[in-house]
Amino acid sequence: RHFLHGSNLLIAHFISICGSLRYSDYASRVFAHIQNPNVLVFNAIIKCYSLVGPPLQSLSFFSSMKSRGIWADEYTYAPLLKSCASLPDLRFGKCVHGEVIRTGLHRLGSIRIGVVELYASSGRMGDAQRVFDEMPERNVVVWNLMIRGFCDSGDVERGLGLFRKMSERSVVSWNSMISSLSKCGRDREALELFCGMIDQGFDPDEATVVTVLPIS
Repeated sequence: RHFLHGSNLLIAHFISICGSLRYSDYASRVFAHIQNPNVLVFNAIIKCYSLVGPPLQSLSFFSSMKSRGIWADEYTYAPLLKSCASLPDLRFGKCVHGEVIRTGLHRLGSIRIGVVELYASSGRMGDAQRVFDEMPERNVVVWNLMIRGFCDSGDVERGLGLFRKMSERSVVSWNSMISSLSKCGRDREALELFCGMIDQGFDPDEATVVTVLPIS
């Protein structure tokens, strides 16, 4: 335990490793022995639980952070929004979104992506679309979030429309559309899209195969 008396940077790095290995309980025990955790340490433990769950733990640590008078930053809110996106109650996420707006951090790319994920995962596609439209730059992650959000909400045509507009796609993009078309009985289109995926040099993964095999 002697390393717990070292720098917060070292401790934060160790907790981050625990999160990547899904050892959230161990990360929490390490955190409990730290006398004066700073924003780096809190960010690490919040991100740990955003990856591993349960998501409410991220909110609990965030509350503890605020009670200590520690200011949150971009690296606090991005994983916190991800945790909120996993919760059935949108109120938590809306509170965090409101706080992000008040701090002015809502203009940052990582925060915008987190907000899009928050609303898309809750089926609030109008809110997700507004944030998406305001983004000056959009990476493949946020495009995928929007596509999946529309498809999961039953609006496959809107999802397909966005998919066709993408200048850069990933395997996740293809899988989302192939799966969504298959689920609504549009097997022929799903197979055509699968062929297009192969033609464009994408290698199918396990998720692709699971979707395509039953309709082949």
